Amino acid sequence: MARKATQAAAIEVVDELPKRQYNGEYIWVERLKPLTTQKRLFNRWCLIHTYDDPVGAESAQKNLTQRRVKFPLPNHDWTFAARGPELYAIFRGPHRAARSRTKNSPPATRRK
Repeated sequence: MARKATQAAAIEVVDELPKRQYNGEYIWVERLKPLTTQKRLFNRWCLIHTYDDPVGAESAQKNLTQRRVKFPLPNHDWTFAARGPELYAIFRGPHRAARSRTKNSPPATRRK
């Protein structure tokens, strides 16, 4: 990639925008997988990442809550919380309705 610096204002001109650098599309899968596989972490709040500022933690919390990023078992019961620059998660397994239903129990009926 060729770079040219103009001396007048010290602005750098580039021919191409550099590729975005991040840890990969599945970074949340890697960070959250232990919560789904280690029994000692099940149903407990865990610090999953610390950002430089609270804005980063709040942004990640919103994206995870709204399922805008990929992470393990997205249809299960997850809760995410940002406290300052820290991001926390808790994994509770399948949603409560699915957990309470057993294999032989009839499906829930609506009341009229």
